[in-house]
Amino acid sequence: MAVLTAANCTLVYTDGKADKVALFALSKVNTGDTIDVATISNFLYVNRGVVLGVSNFVEIAATFTGTVVTMPSGLTSDSGYLLIWGC
Repeated sequence: MAVLTAANCTLVYTDGKADKVALFALSKVNTGDTIDVATISNFLYVNRGVVLGVSNFVEIAATFTGTVVTMPSGLTSDSGYLLIWGC
């Protein structure tokens, strides 16, 4: 497990006024890696998180505590996208 930085998780898109949605590009992530999305996109809290990895073709729910998102199982030095909804 590693703490991901903006080098591994890059903000691609964000939108919202009362709520917020953001799409992040992931690179070189593994199961159990964590990212605090507040540090790269000013989230106050996360309601939902979904990871779409390149090597697994289905979306997988990411777990979260506050604004820290943990990458789900099935990722080994993988790339893909993280979709977050919250505020």
